[in-house]
Amino acid sequence: MERTTLTTDLVIIGGGGGGLPAALSALESGIKHVIVLEKRPTTGGAAMMAGGFIFATDTRHQAAKGLTRTADEIFQSAIEFHHYDHVKPEILRAYIDKSGSNIHWLEDNYGVEFFL
Repeated sequence: MERTTLTTDLVIIGGGGGGLPAALSALESGIKHVIVLEKRPTTGGAAMMAGGFIFATDTRHQAAKGLTRTADEIFQSAIEFHHYDHVKPEILRAYIDKSGSNIHWLEDNYGVEFFL
């Protein structure tokens, strides 16, 4: 088997809900060569655990359909689901609080399409 050598400015481990936006942010910041390594056959990581879709709150899609659960309500449900352990509450909260703006950023800047 022949070896291939790659040269890059940044390697991101994991193509999930954190890794993919990190790669795009790096490119927006002027980093020219970014490699995302993902062990699974598809990207999405733990962000896809809920049946193959990305979790988000406070999106324009939800507003258009009249869905009004607040970030506080989502956080409370999520932390209860995890029985108050196995997650760091501050990271979960930050993920929830930024999820809607991340969806809008991906749609507005990269043409990613989301739907309910």
